Amino acid sequence: MNVDPQPSSTTPPASDTAAERWTRVSALLAEAMEVPSAERDAFLATACADDDGLRDEVSSLARALEDEPDRFESGALGVRRVTPPAHGEDRSGSRVGSYLLTRRVGAGGMGDVYEAVREESGFRKRVALKLMDVAGASALVVRRFEQERRILARLEHRNIAALIDGGLTEAGRPYYAMEFVDGEPITEWCEHRRLGIEERVALFRQVCGAVEYAHRHLVIHRDLKPGNVFVTEDGTVKLLDFGIAKIMEAGEDNEPDLTQAGPAPLTPAYASPEQLRGDRITTASDIFSLGVLLYEVLAGAHPFRAVGATSGEVRDQVLAGPPAPPSTVAGRGGRVLRGDLDTVVLTALQLEPERRYSGAAALGEDLRRWAAGFPIRARPDSLGYRLGKFVRRNRVASLAVLLGVGALLTGLAAAIRQTALAEAERDRARREAAKATQVTRFMEEMFEAADPRLEGRDVTVLEVLDSAVVRAGRDLAGEPALQAAVFTSIGATLRGLGRFDEAERLLRTSLDVLEQLGDEGAPDVPATMRHLGRVLADRGEAAQAESLFRDALARYRASRSPDSAGMARALDDLGDVLQYRGELVEAEAVHREGLAIKRHTGDTLSPMFAASLNNLAVVVGQQGRWEEAERLHREGLRVAEATLGSAHPDVATGMNALAFVLEQRHAYPQAESLYQRALAIRRETLGWDHPEITWTLNRYGWLLFETGQVDSAASLAREVLRRRGPTLPDAHPMVASTLVLEGRVALSQQRPRDAERALREALTLRQRTLPDDHWLLALNRNILVDALVGQGRYAEAEPLAIESYATLMAAQGPSDLVRREAADRLHRMYLAMGRPAEAARYPPMQP
Repeated sequence: MNVDPQPSSTTPPASDTAAERWTRVSALLAEAMEVPSAERDAFLATACADDDGLRDEVSSLARALEDEPDRFESGALGVRRVTPPAHGEDRSGSRVGSYLLTRRVGAGGMGDVYEAVREESGFRKRVALKLMDVAGASALVVRRFEQERRILARLEHRNIAALIDGGLTEAGRPYYAMEFVDGEPITEWCEHRRLGIEERVALFRQVCGAVEYAHRHLVIHRDLKPGNVFVTEDGTVKLLDFGIAKIMEAGEDNEPDLTQAGPAPLTPAYASPEQLRGDRITTASDIFSLGVLLYEVLAGAHPFRAVGATSGEVRDQVLAGPPAPPSTVAGRGGRVLRGDLDTVVLTALQLEPERRYSGAAALGEDLRRWAAGFPIRARPDSLGYRLGKFVRRNRVASLAVLLGVGALLTGLAAAIRQTALAEAERDRARREAAKATQVTRFMEEMFEAADPRLEGRDVTVLEVLDSAVVRAGRDLAGEPALQAAVFTSIGATLRGLGRFDEAERLLRTSLDVLEQLGDEGAPDVPATMRHLGRVLADRGEAAQAESLFRDALARYRASRSPDSAGMARALDDLGDVLQYRGELVEAEAVHREGLAIKRHTGDTLSPMFAASLNNLAVVVGQQGRWEEAERLHREGLRVAEATLGSAHPDVATGMNALAFVLEQRHAYPQAESLYQRALAIRRETLGWDHPEITWTLNRYGWLLFETGQVDSAASLAREVLRRRGPTLPDAHPMVASTLVLEGRVALSQQRPRDAERALREALTLRQRTLPDDHWLLALNRNILVDALVGQGRYAEAEPLAIESYATLMAAQGPSDLVRREAADRLHRMYLAMGRPAEAARYPPMQP
């Protein structure tokens, strides 16, 4: 492609038409906006040579674009443009490739945008077609055009306007066609429909999902604003205009002059502080822009731009720090915003990138937690942070004071702390021992009363426990602390027996009693929260369980006499639920902290230490580090057998976990042997109907399927699903997993309709408890592709296959086997569609 790198550096001939003149102006304007304001006059003097009129025109447009950036925004498609003269060339009615250009909807330095339609063999599709004017384009603009097309090609997400086609016209002009978005900017959409705060938050979470997807694919948008975030009539968000986006990875897509630090195209009212300063741009820049947009969506006002403010004034406001909380400017909606939503917005708008949310997913998760009534992760600035800022502002004086005070207090503090910890541990041990003695005595009396010689019949354990609950409620009413301890003990036992509903009711009653006791009951609250959280986790209610575990952990940390053992158990519980929710990095850190506490206290030969090793191994394995996972599982199993014997349910848990790792490493005979041993132990110690049996049945069923024993796998799947009901609620993870197994079995037996039914039901169940970008949901959708392809429903299968494959490839959790199967599935789908060239884009991964 022959392009003059400096099309505006010579005086235009007198024969230039208005359209040609405008092309030169718009191309030079695009270059001028790349130059710092202070250097722009010198740049234009050189670029325009003796053409004073051209220089003045571009300089005037550049100043106007800085002072009133929104003046040149488009409305219909979110395309950045400066409107050309009315008599400029309009190609409406002509053809570009297979597309008929119906009307021009925008134009700018990178070319024109048309609404177009494609009509072939009865097929009609409306698109937005971007057509570049090569003759008037600078080398920089050409590269931006090509980069935008490459970026769009890598992004396939339901909330991002999709690239459909691209190529060259007969005259050699590059173009690309993308999804035509018929909608409104998100701020206008919310206002026109008078949406409530909850509805606005739900809508904005779609934006967060789209931005997170772009970030996972190494793309920073750099221009998030209402004109680039549209909402269609059905409420679907569409992210538009990647014209100034940045690719984060090095390589041919990453043009140095397009992505380097320094001045770059931007919209000042929505730009991050680092964009305005010309600093290095990271994903944190998009988080700031999301914060500005969220502020507008919730409060109906811009956080930094007053009416009539110039871009310079906006810049000063942004760099001055976070704005007033949105609740203070939102009018009648301010009460709802006050508190957590204020904190969410202001966290995204922090001046320092490292103090913002770590990613768009974290921002979206806090919005989800607010909507569900759970504590958000972000917190207002603490006293410690403010003190640290003061010290940094007054380094010399603060250092002198701190050195003097530190020398005085260090020795005293160490002595006091050691004494206090020792006394606290001793007092807590005495108190817990006394309470344990009372609880044990009470339960012994209950079992003695259940002597079959007195009752005249055998009495079950559950009958004894039910009787104990009634008696504790009656006889221990005057001793609420002991009553709560008995309720907690029985609740934990019921949970172990798989009686989740009864356990939850009893543990919540215990918590109520302890809360009423105030300071007297406070030490026992975290342990009861942990037991309740485990019940919820066992039922698949991961979000609620996580909230309880975090609350319990916070109480342990805040205690003046921390319970090391209790804190380690809370860390185990939290790490386990984080692993299930797919937050693997945090889960690993939490499990390692729990193990460190146990090693520090010398608790390295106990069932709890074995459980911690197994929990860490699960997280490590889900990140694909199977060799390390096997080592940790074997160590955990060794400790469990040494402390519990060879026929304990917790030993079976360790066997089950190790068998799964061996299965991933293709050691199928060893894995099958361990599954069989685990099943025998659990059947003997827990009974055939216990919920823990389902974990082994499910995993063993998957192993049988993977090794070609399809009929046996189907039999185990039916056995698990038979248990749905009181002992295995639908929210239990094994229900969805077994439905997926049932779907795979049906596919292998050429029953795609039955497979689709099972897979869609599994997807529905998982969507109730897992975040939208969880790899298990992506895997579920990816397998569903086979059911759709088996019925010839390619139009439904293709977008589902592409999106789920991209999520699986970007996620940290899925194993090599999962990724390989996803690639194989795409490859087979395109071959079935008769499109071998596209099948080649997804070659089956090698083992």
